[in-house]
Amino acid sequence: MKSSRYQHLLLSLIVGSLLYQSAMAISSEPGGDFTLTDHLGEAWSLQNARGKVVLLVFGYTSCPDVCPTSLLTVQQVLGALGEQADSVQPLFVSVDPKRDTPAVMKNYLGYFHPSIIGLSGELSMLKNISQHYRTSFGYSGDTDSPSYVVDHSSSLYVINDQGELTNIIPYGTPADIIVDSVKRLLPPE
Repeated sequence: MKSSRYQHLLLSLIVGSLLYQSAMAISSEPGGDFTLTDHLGEAWSLQNARGKVVLLVFGYTSCPDVCPTSLLTVQQVLGALGEQADSVQPLFVSVDPKRDTPAVMKNYLGYFHPSIIGLSGELSMLKNISQHYRTSFGYSGDTDSPSYVVDHSSSLYVINDQGELTNIIPYGTPADIIVDSVKRLLPPE
């Protein structure tokens, strides 16, 4: 009798998992609009960037390597675009809302480029956005101590001027390749 119940439970879990996977496969494309708090403490929506190409990076300000490297790459891309950089909106979404206050992000982003907008929000909102962009993050160590680590995806997301995700560029891609990808989305010079 118990064996039958366990088999039924196992079968239910398998069927539920398959239905969930099917729903995910049918669901919309990755990306989508979101609203978070910017590094000035104001609500900021991806819709605010309509008409511009968006370069989106997920990370956190205490990141020792990936985030500063990614933001330096964004800085190089903007420099290479020259005047066309005015048609690009770089975004840095912090997945560490506990430490990355608007003031901390404003200070941090000042080292990279003045047009980068830092965004963050409640953990539940960040997890939701992360799912929509099919990325992930998690915490290692004691989050009550100041030295925990945030594990996060390191891709660069390129969103066209209509708010549609057009490209996910792997970490470490040279800036000139990213520039070419962005230029295809911009009006000709």
